[in-house]
Amino acid sequence: MERGVNGAPVELRDAESARGFVLRSLAMPGHRKPSAAQFQRTLAVALELAHGGTPLFPLGMLADLQSILLPDDGEPWTRRDTHGWPAPLRQRYEDYVLGRLTTDGTVDRASDALRRYKEPERIRGLAYLAKQFRDHLGFGGVELSPAILRSLIKANPTELLLEAQKALFDDGPGPLVVAQYEELISCVRRLGVAFESADVRAIEDRTALAEMREYVAHRQLLVASASIEAKLPLRPVRPRRGQRDVATNVMDEDQYPIGGYSSIGNRGSIESLLHSQLAYIEENDRPDLFDIKYLRDELFFYTRDENRFLRRRRHYVVVLDPSLVEARRKDRELPYQRIVLALAMVHAIVRKLGEWLSGDALRFDIVMPGRGGSEPLADEAKLLETVLREERGRGAVGILHPGGADGWPFAANEDESWPERLRDYVLRQTALAEVHAWHIGETLAEFDWDAARWHAMAVSGPIPELAGDSGERWLSTAEDGEPFERWCEAALWLLEGFVA
Repeated sequence: MERGVNGAPVELRDAESARGFVLRSLAMPGHRKPSAAQFQRTLAVALELAHGGTPLFPLGMLADLQSILLPDDGEPWTRRDTHGWPAPLRQRYEDYVLGRLTTDGTVDRASDALRRYKEPERIRGLAYLAKQFRDHLGFGGVELSPAILRSLIKANPTELLLEAQKALFDDGPGPLVVAQYEELISCVRRLGVAFESADVRAIEDRTALAEMREYVAHRQLLVASASIEAKLPLRPVRPRRGQRDVATNVMDEDQYPIGGYSSIGNRGSIESLLHSQLAYIEENDRPDLFDIKYLRDELFFYTRDENRFLRRRRHYVVVLDPSLVEARRKDRELPYQRIVLALAMVHAIVRKLGEWLSGDALRFDIVMPGRGGSEPLADEAKLLETVLREERGRGAVGILHPGGADGWPFAANEDESWPERLRDYVLRQTALAEVHAWHIGETLAEFDWDAARWHAMAVSGPIPELAGDSGERWLSTAEDGEPFERWCEAALWLLEGFVA
C-alpha cells in the first residue's frame, strides 16, 4: 500500500488489502442502514468510477451520497461503538459531510433530475456526480483494480454484506479508512457548494450520459456563458444613443385592463351593481324604490380602474451563418474555441434579455441555414436545443434549421436566394413586433432593412468585430492580452442595442 501525500490518491496494489478496504468502508454508511440492493448499486457505481480512472471515496460515503440523491425507505443506521474508530470522527462526519449534503440546494436539483433516470442510467449518473463532487473537493481517494470490484459484484450480496459488517465490527475500520474519512471531512469544511451549475445542468440535460465530445462541448458552453453573464450588469443597461425608432402594429391582444374594482360610484353597468342595491326592489309597487334611485343616479356600482397596460412585442432573429464552421478553432489567447464563445454569447444574451425584459412579449428565433443541401452547423444546433430546452418549452425560443424539430420557415434552401428570403422573413415579422436581427459569421454582413434594427458580428479572429445599423462600430476598451474580456464587452455592447 502506498499512501497519498497532500491530497494525492492512495494506490492499493495488493488484492487482499484492496478487498479489505472496500468491505470495511462499505459497511460504514451513516445516512441509512445498508441493504443488499444498495450494496450492489454502490459497488456498480464504484466500478463505473474505477473504469474511468477516478480514485474512489470510501464506499460508505458513496452509499450515503446514493441514499441522499436517490432517497428510499431504508432504515436509519443504529449506532455501535467500533473498534479502532475514533469516537468524535463519526459525529464529525455526520455533522460536516452528511449535514452539508442534505441541506445543499445543488444536491436537491441533482436529485430531482436523477430520479427521472431509469436504473441503468442512474448508475452512470451517480458515478458522474461522485466524480464531479470529488474533483470539486480536491479529495485524493483510493485507486484500486476494477477486477476487485467485479469479483465482489458477482458474489452473493447478502453474504457479502454480512462479511463486511463482521470485518468492520471485529477488526475495526483500519488506519486507511480512518485517514480517508478524516481527509473527506477536512475537504468538505472548505467546500462552497457540492456541485457547480454546469454539473447540475449536465444531469438535467442528460449530457452527462452523452459521448465525451458532446459532454465537453455542453460544459464549455455553459461555463463560458456563465463567465460572460458574470461580467454583465445585474440591472438593465441604458440603450445607446442614436438608435432610431421603427413603426410596428399594436395588436389588440397586447392591451388589457390592469387592476380590479378600485372604488364605488353612481355610474356603471348592471354587471357591476352592488348586490345590496337589490334590496330596493319591491314586488308589487311600480315604480319601486329601485326604479326611483336608478332614475336619480343614486344606485351604487363598482367602478374599475380603466388604465390600459401595453405589452411590448420584441422579436430577435439570430442568424448563424454556415461560414461559422471556420470558427471551430481554438486560439492560444482564448479559453475555448471561437464558435463555443459565439454560442455562449448567444445563450448569455438570450438569458439576460429574458431577465431584463420579463414584462415584454419576447421571441427569439435562432436561424441556422444549410449550405449545398447539408447542415454544416448541425452539431451546434443540437447543442443549442439542449442548453435552451426550458426556453424552447415555453415557446420563447425557436432553433430553426432545415432538419430541426422547431420547423424551417422557408420553402427551400438555395444558397443564392437565401439573403432575399431572410430579408422577406424579417420584414414579415416587423408587422407584428419590433424586430432586432443579429448576424454572426466569418465576415461582417451588411443589410438594408429600414423596418428592423440589425447588428453584425464577425468571428474571424480571437477578438470579435461588431457593427450596427447606424454605421457605428464597436471599439473595445479592454487591456491588451485579455481577449476574453473583449468578448464580454462585445456582449454588453450588443445588449445596449437590443434593449432600445
